[in-house]
Amino acid sequence: MALDDDALLVPAVGTYYYHPTVGTEVPADPDNPETDGYVDLGHTALEAPFGINTEGGEQAVLGTWRNRQARSVNSPRVESFNFVVQQWTEYNYRLYFGANAITDPNGYTYAHKDPVETEGTLWVRIEDGAERVAFHGPRVSIFRNEALALEAEALGGLSVRATVLGRAGDQRMYGLTPKQSASLAAVGLDVTPATSSLAVSGTEQLAAEATYDDASTADVTLSAMWGTSDEQIATVSSSGLVTAVATGSATVTAVYQGHTDTCDVTVT
Repeated sequence: MALDDDALLVPAVGTYYYHPTVGTEVPADPDNPETDGYVDLGHTALEAPFGINTEGGEQAVLGTWRNRQARSVNSPRVESFNFVVQQWTEYNYRLYFGANAITDPNGYTYAHKDPVETEGTLWVRIEDGAERVAFHGPRVSIFRNEALALEAEALGGLSVRATVLGRAGDQRMYGLTPKQSASLAAVGLDVTPATSSLAVSGTEQLAAEATYDDASTADVTLSAMWGTSDEQIATVSSSGLVTAVATGSATVTAVYQGHTDTCDVTVT
């Protein structure tokens, strides 16, 4: 990889958006996510504003009597994002207390005795001047992360944790875009080839090309989010590599900046 000073990121401004529907795709207009039903969560804490936390994933080496280091395996990995919402609203209370928090006629929001975490889609826009990086979590479960403690000379906030969850038939967990100009928005996406015929265990590399509002194009194969309609028939990697698993048909989908295109895969 060549050195690219323009790819360095200073996370000057960040905005968290939440959509109550699990699996919502990224907003078509990154500057106005509300038009796609996303809710702006308002002010969030400046200290450690964004981070990916990992638990698990410990490695264990398995061996035989003749080969003490025959295989290595990893325990399941759980990843989450911690942030602090600083606007004291009923909407944010439900992220902190749970989806089934109770609001009475007097305006008080109460924690339920058996709280239920809030599930939905999380999208984060991180801005560096006229450029940005965006995060997308198609399915997250949000709940309080730390106890509530206020300080007299600091902005109060509600610490929440968004745990990344998987979805049946979708291998995507979460994704980040490369740093890109905020002034360019994708207006179309093209996946090639549009159809693929493979034998069992065969593979084919797909490509995704985006067209932007200035008529320029770019290869976004590594930036797009890939998914398959039936992973029992064909799987697809995060880089667009399709692997045939069993005979049948499946549709592989690429998503980039709210635009989608597909490849119909037939396995014989």
